[in-house]
Amino acid sequence: MITETKKELRRILSKKGVASRKDSEEIIISGRVSVDGKIIKNPLEPVYMSQDIFLDGKEIQNKELIYYAFNKPKGVVTSMNDDLGRRDISSFMPTNQYLFPVGRLDKNSRGLILFTNDNHFSDELMSPQNKIEKIYRVQVKGKFIDKHIEELKRGIFIDKQRHSAKVVRILKTNPKSVWLEITLTEGKNRQIRKMLETLNYDILELVRVKIGKLSLRKLGITPGEYIVIKKEWVI
Repeated sequence: MITETKKELRRILSKKGVASRKDSEEIIISGRVSVDGKIIKNPLEPVYMSQDIFLDGKEIQNKELIYYAFNKPKGVVTSMNDDLGRRDISSFMPTNQYLFPVGRLDKNSRGLILFTNDNHFSDELMSPQNKIEKIYRVQVKGKFIDKHIEELKRGIFIDKQRHSAKVVRILKTNPKSVWLEITLTEGKNRQIRKMLETLNYDILELVRVKIGKLSLRKLGITPGEYIVIKKEWVI
């Protein structure tokens, strides 16, 4: 028998697709949320998902789970609302639905990124224990030293953390640059950039081309385009 456990009210609102945890805090503090007929103004109040939770007098239903694949262009911030006013995902994605990114791509990187309102799917995809592969194409300036392939796979310690790649291979060599394919099963912040910069490489391009079973090539979407997917396509 599965016993239901209490969760913070702000987290439950997020799981039901009302808003992000941060925005849910403001909604709760403003007195717009009631649980079993009682107004709750504490975002950290522990409640059960199965309790009667109302927003502005209307019951909050469990959300419909949605999944999008997006080909992020270079120069776009992975956020639906950037506090600094930079160009963000809202320029391209639907804004009438609560969505959050599964992982990140930094502003200067491009390629495949997933958006959803399914916390469980996001946790499953991001957990290092599940070893979901993410494949990147990386162009570095100049020549690439062969011995660094094994060094990247063995792991490089950065800020007391070990950063490693599962697979590293050379795809194409040009007179002024080299294209690499790097496969990760970890999800550390700016991991590829940090590893290559530690080895004194300048990165010219960084593109994520595949997450799990899902690839940009299979989707056929160009930079700035998105498509509705099923989670079974990914894991």
